[in-house]
Amino acid sequence: MIKKLSAFLVILSMVVFSSDIFLSPPAMAANSMDVVINEIAWAGSTDNSLDEWIELYNNTTSVIDLTNWTIEDDSGAQTYALTGIVPARGYFLLESRESATSIAADQVRVLSLSNNGDSLVLKDSGSNVIDTVNSGSTAWFTGSATTHATMERLSTNVSGDLQTNWQSSSGGGTATSSSGGSILGTPKASNSGIIPEPQILLTADNTEVSPGEQIIFSVTVTDAIDLSNYGFDMTYDASKLQYIESTEKAFLNESGTVTTSFQSGLENGDEGVVVVGNARTITPLTGVSGDGELFTVTFEVVDGASAVSSSVTIASSSFLSSPTGNISVTSWPSSTFAITETSTVTTVSNLQANPGTDRYSIALAWDAVSGTEISYKVYRRNPHDTFDLLGTTALLNFLDNDSVANGGNIIPNFDYEYRVTTYNGIEESVPALVTGTDIRGLKGDNTRSDRVDGHDLENIAKSWTVDDSQTNFPVLADTSFDGTISGNDLIDLAVTWAKTYP
Repeated sequence: MIKKLSAFLVILSMVVFSSDIFLSPPAMAANSMDVVINEIAWAGSTDNSLDEWIELYNNTTSVIDLTNWTIEDDSGAQTYALTGIVPARGYFLLESRESATSIAADQVRVLSLSNNGDSLVLKDSGSNVIDTVNSGSTAWFTGSATTHATMERLSTNVSGDLQTNWQSSSGGGTATSSSGGSILGTPKASNSGIIPEPQILLTADNTEVSPGEQIIFSVTVTDAIDLSNYGFDMTYDASKLQYIESTEKAFLNESGTVTTSFQSGLENGDEGVVVVGNARTITPLTGVSGDGELFTVTFEVVDGASAVSSSVTIASSSFLSSPTGNISVTSWPSSTFAITETSTVTTVSNLQANPGTDRYSIALAWDAVSGTEISYKVYRRNPHDTFDLLGTTALLNFLDNDSVANGGNIIPNFDYEYRVTTYNGIEESVPALVTGTDIRGLKGDNTRSDRVDGHDLENIAKSWTVDDSQTNFPVLADTSFDGTISGNDLIDLAVTWAKTYP
């Protein structure tokens, strides 16, 4: 008998063990704010103060099982165990009693919400905090013990601890309370104060541009709530556009009163994708709400680009976020523009740029364009990727040296980009492009002494961090040609330190 009992126990343990194998795996932890506390009837209704209820909202596109989830009231003074599912982008209604509203409850559990204010913490089955409301357990942010209006969330993507993300409901639904009275709330329906989802707008300062012209795209946001960070991938046709620069605008840094870190550049250094990001760098981290301009991106239409339509697109990999997580954005825009060649003036041909007879000069030459009253305009790209007019001439050549306004100050071994257009007194032609370099000299020799030494270092030190927006900017010390006296210029000096020429 003992042997039979032992055998039975062995078999039973095998069955139990085997059944464990086939049990469903533990639920995966949810992400913060996958589900949020969306509306709270903390004052009950005009019919009965016991008509309390809490509405949850599922921010995701998947059904979420709330089994073993909990809502902790005032740090666990009361804990409401949850069961059931909340549909994708749908609601879950927890009522203190089934008659609390005329809407069928997803779960009934006696609630004990203080009219003086509670803190509520939503946790998943692994006790991970998913959402919090009024964690300081102060008075309720909104709602009313007089009118019995509920406290409703404005945005399901913004923290429930942010007082500005809540308002008192104005009702508008068809649900009634325990004795048929109207409810100033919207159980299992869109909140009365729900705000529009943030929208991203992409606009160009010009919808028709010619080769050589610049076009600036502005990125703005509307209906933002608690925006603290963003990241944008902007795609474009590299055969039509060349990236010039990105510039931060005032919205995120609130006109310079808040510190931010703005970054931009080409993906892997290649034309085609501009990567732009920004973040508020303040403690404690807070966001900004409303409408405003985030940044601009400047492009230049590539020389020789055909007269077609093209576009710049904000990719779906872009994002907005608040201090508590990503902010939902449904669509990302494109902006289309036309490339036109309206000029009837012939472009110069055979444009060349070679070192001039004297050092620190570059000589340009080109073939004549037929016509009457023809002249030629010569431009040079500056450190800010725009072109300065060096001069207008009727000759077929031009010498860029120190006597030229906006030109000269040639840095040895630096490639200067020139453009020459034909001008008939009314309009200019599409520009011809050429690059010129003078290799005679030392790049770090900003005193032009034919020796890189302490005097050159002194020039950099005296103007450290000075930029070319200031008068008397030491152009020759800016050997990196970026418009600022910085570490790049020190590197140029270090490479040629103690060398002489020739």
